[in-house]
Amino acid sequence: MTKSKTKQSDTTNQLSIFDILQSKAREAATHDAKQHAGSMDFRSELCAALAQDIKHAHDEQGRELSRYEVAARISHLLNYEVSKSTLDNWTACSHEGRTPDAVEVATFVRATGGERRAIECVSRHAGIFALPGPDALRAEIRKREEIVERERREIQRSKTLLSELERRR
Repeated sequence: MTKSKTKQSDTTNQLSIFDILQSKAREAATHDAKQHAGSMDFRSELCAALAQDIKHAHDEQGRELSRYEVAARISHLLNYEVSKSTLDNWTACSHEGRTPDAVEVATFVRATGGERRAIECVSRHAGIFALPGPDALRAEIRKREEIVERERREIQRSKTLLSELERRR
């Protein structure tokens, strides 16, 4: 069987920011309509989001952070101690009785380098859609530019090595 020769470009399937916002608003309205007993108990979903955010936590240079480092960052920002054990309790679904409060979730997002799964979980259940601020977007763009530049340097090194190897033949 042959493939179709008419191929749609990626840009025709790409949604604008306004389309995305309208979609999110519809999702929030649908979510609001489902208000039954227990519908706001999303602790296990929050635990999973926190666990994923910790797993992908990074500092300003993109270096991975340990749970101890995340706990230290949160403690510094809150000016009271949040231990690694506390983080473990926040991310263990078996400890659903101990979930972070709103201030701790916001601080957690900052401490993990802007990982947003947890805050997106909370905002979705609140029926809102949260976008990162301009500074967060600038930082994300810069981080991606640095990744691209690092990859370009690696490609250039590989090309140099290849030409050196071919020259020696």
